[in-house]
Amino acid sequence: MKSIDLFPIRIWTGYIDDNVTDRIKLIDESYRLKDNNKIGRDKSNYGGWHSQSVTENRLFDKLHKSILDIINNEIIPKEYEDSLYKLNMSVQEFDDSWVIINKKDDINFPHTHPGNWMSGAFYIKAPYVNCNESGPIIFNDMISARVNENFPFKSNLSKSYPLHPEDGKLILFPSWLPHRVHNHDAYDDRIVFSFNISIQLQDPLKQNWKINKGRYDG
Repeated sequence: MKSIDLFPIRIWTGYIDDNVTDRIKLIDESYRLKDNNKIGRDKSNYGGWHSQSVTENRLFDKLHKSILDIINNEIIPKEYEDSLYKLNMSVQEFDDSWVIINKKDDINFPHTHPGNWMSGAFYIKAPYVNCNESGPIIFNDMISARVNENFPFKSNLSKSYPLHPEDGKLILFPSWLPHRVHNHDAYDDRIVFSFNISIQLQDPLKQNWKINKGRYDG
């Protein structure tokens, strides 16, 4: 028999060269931000430090531009290949972006980023732990009926999927996809740049419309 996988959920992973992002400088800037605001914000983080918005921080401009270029030049043309709107679709700016610094045993609780189109994580610093990566980001199946199917027996379909952090690694995913961050096992900090993006559609009258304009910053 032939199997058909219905309704796949797609995420994207890749790497951005350090020379493009000035990643080493971003490590110093992340700690500077923390030193200037040690309390930070409480979002999905448990124990970790969550910055205020860095969308207007000029030191993150290269990283912002690199991510927008990847989405506009690689993802949109492939994902919307058959769409009549493809030529008019683009992302021009970030709804929000922020930095999270996790020390040993810090985690991020399960959450989504409602009201946005795409979210992502770029690892500014991801230390190795005993030759293994530090705690992964874990994506959860959002279809509850499938998660509970045939309980307590386990099917071959994955109910969650981990992706391990690495220096310079970029992960992009739909904002509605539930995810969490496993506890960080290293004594050295892990620093991640996270963000939300809305897609922009230009109509024939040359008016720009933003789709899924949100402000959640988990």
